[in-house]
Amino acid sequence: EKFDVPVLSTIDLLKDRHHTIVDTVLADSSSLIAENFKGLRTSVLLSAADTPPKTLLISSITPGEGKSSISACLAVSIAQTGKKVLLIDADMRRPVQHKQFNLANTAGLSSLLAGVSDSESSIDREPLEHLDIITSGPVPPNPSELLSSKRFAALISSASKQYDMVVIDTPPIASVTDPVIISKNVDGFIIVTWAGKTTHEMLGKGIKQLKELDVPITGVVLNRFSAKKTGYYYNYGDYYYSSDT
Repeated sequence: EKFDVPVLSTIDLLKDRHHTIVDTVLADSSSLIAENFKGLRTSVLLSAADTPPKTLLISSITPGEGKSSISACLAVSIAQTGKKVLLIDADMRRPVQHKQFNLANTAGLSSLLAGVSDSESSIDREPLEHLDIITSGPVPPNPSELLSSKRFAALISSASKQYDMVVIDTPPIASVTDPVIISKNVDGFIIVTWAGKTTHEMLGKGIKQLKELDVPITGVVLNRFSAKKTGYYYNYGDYYYSSDT
């Protein structure tokens, strides 16, 4: 069945026993995994006919599909070109970006939106030149309310004027409504899916839900892709699912 959503990239997030994926992309821009993200970076920048999306939301259908690692590595890859990038960890339920970049998480998005901290104390500028990060902050009791607030909309609007690209890591679509809430404030939406694990029905339902809400879907990233094993394949830039059984 055809979903008519472009495949932006196929990435295999193979884990190194000594380094995280983010460590590898930060340390060696010529590594194989870094080259994969350069391909994704190019696809994103060419995804719109006139101008590329400046605010990009990244989510998945279910937990554990690699959306946080892909968010981080894409942000790093774009920053390595000299563009000014802001990475926001809007997954305030199960945040991981502070762990991936070895940052403190005492202040961040939740405290910023709650008015407890200001933007200056909530932004980390340490990991890489041209890359700023807003971690999730302390886990709040009401993530959806904070994300639907005028303060969050104002944050994204302001960031889009200060940065060349804003990348937002969000919870999975099937778990909560947070990604749909945030999508009202972004130019593009990338769906990360684990090839061979995410079912045809789950992916189709997720894409249908987003399209019905007029979410600006930029495309799909296939993680852990193997054409021979999974039954996923390309056709004229669209995404298809098939089964070998």
